[in-house]
Order: sequence, then C-alpha cells, then structure tokens
Amino acid sequence: MIRIKCEGGMAYSARIENMDGTTIDGVTGLRLVMDPNDFVRAELEIRVGSVDVQAHPLLGLETVKEAAAAHGYRLVPAGD
Repeated sequence: MIRIKCEGGMAYSARIENMDGTTIDGVTGLRLVMDPNDFVRAELEIRVGSVDVQAHPLLGLETVKEAAAAHGYRLVPAGD
C-alpha cells in the first residue's frame, strides 16, 4: 500500500510514500482509478535505472523442440 500526499495541488506537489513514510523516488506519472464500490487503485510510472532479474523460463518440451528446429538444430536424448 502507498500513501499519496498533496499539499499544493495534485499536479505540482504530489508526494508518493510507502506506508512507513519513506518517499518513493523517480515517480514520473500517477493515474488514480476510482471505480464505484471498489478500492482506489494507483498506477505509477517510475523511472528505472537498472533491472536485475533472476528467472528461469518455463518452457514445454514441444516449445524447446520448435525453437531448436527454427535455428537448424534438433534435440537428442541425453545419455545416461
């Protein structure tokens, strides 16, 4: 959850904070979504300096076979 503080007008002085009061830096855009009978949602645009991601793709065997074939390779079973 975040807190949005506006003291001198939304366009000029909006401050976005975590609930502990820490300012979220790098916010370049803010869109508030207020639907009836729902939570208020905030969509933030934030300037990103770098992204560090550690991920393992989850591909099925058929997808891997198709990718290999597209590059002129074929998969063979590994030996024991």
